[in-house]
Amino acid sequence: MRRQTSTRILRSRTPSIGETELGREDLFRTLANNLRVGVYLIQDRRFRFINAHVQEYAGYSEETILDREPSSFIHPSDRRKVRCNARDMLNGTRATPYEYRLMTKDGSIKWIMETVTPIMFRGEKAVLGNAMDITEQKETRESLREFDALKASILDAIPQAVVGLRNRRIIFANTAVEEVFGWKADELIGESVTLFYRNKRESDEIARYFYTTLKHQRTFVNEFYCRRQGWKGYPLPDAVFPHRGETEGKNGLSLPMRI
Repeated sequence: MRRQTSTRILRSRTPSIGETELGREDLFRTLANNLRVGVYLIQDRRFRFINAHVQEYAGYSEETILDREPSSFIHPSDRRKVRCNARDMLNGTRATPYEYRLMTKDGSIKWIMETVTPIMFRGEKAVLGNAMDITEQKETRESLREFDALKASILDAIPQAVVGLRNRRIIFANTAVEEVFGWKADELIGESVTLFYRNKRESDEIARYFYTTLKHQRTFVNEFYCRRQGWKGYPLPDAVFPHRGETEGKNGLSLPMRI
């Protein structure tokens, strides 16, 4: 009798498959709702679950989002690209996140960075997505690009040759460098600044003088021999001042030069 009772109790405490699935879904919902990114689940071309961040990104209620086709929230010009990127990620041929424009309820555009993973949900294939709003980062990068374009246009208008250096390599050159040095600006990008000097010994001596002086003052003027393409060398007055590099945050040099 006791054995039968124990068996009955054990059986009653063993959850059914349905109960186990429901417990897993509750756990998934709890985890997804506590993440700081958008999480959603798509099955049969419909959202089956979205967390609060997805609603926040789109600006729609949960009911509205669940009732609409997922691609309807994506900017029309990005839909084909998103389909291709998502398919490649689901097939395992793409590992990096992809970006697209999301159309919100108020008519504004948000930039989303997304990854997708194939999963099984209630015994059938589904897609688990993770999305992050990167609108602010996108706008910041665009502002920096516009600023760089403006800076380049201003520097190109200067009649003196201007060269930007980082780690003694040329990262910027305006159009006037061709008149001074004989090389086109795009031919100099990435080259060592030693290209301008007659030999390595002179290059090292000038570099030591530059950096030692710039520790104590922001600008100075000096003359030294420079090499022009096809020429052995000629004296060149030079003014140097330090600037802050945008990409790595390291100090660089900007050299306005004239014959």
